[in-house]
Amino acid sequence: MLKKNAIKIKLYRYAILHSKNCIVTIKNKSKPEEIKITRGNIALIEKNIEAVVEIEYMD
Repeated sequence: MLKKNAIKIKLYRYAILHSKNCIVTIKNKSKPEEIKITRGNIALIEKNIEAVVEIEYMD
């Protein structure tokens, strides 16, 4: 499970930066809730990512 999350964390950046409508759900280190991130708010959250929960495409 830990290895799977590590791979997803590497892939989430690629997914967001190469798709206009990609939404990634993450777990944040500083807050317990899950957050959906898109291209617009990636820089705000990038430092605090604990685990990537889901990657979905809306293309």
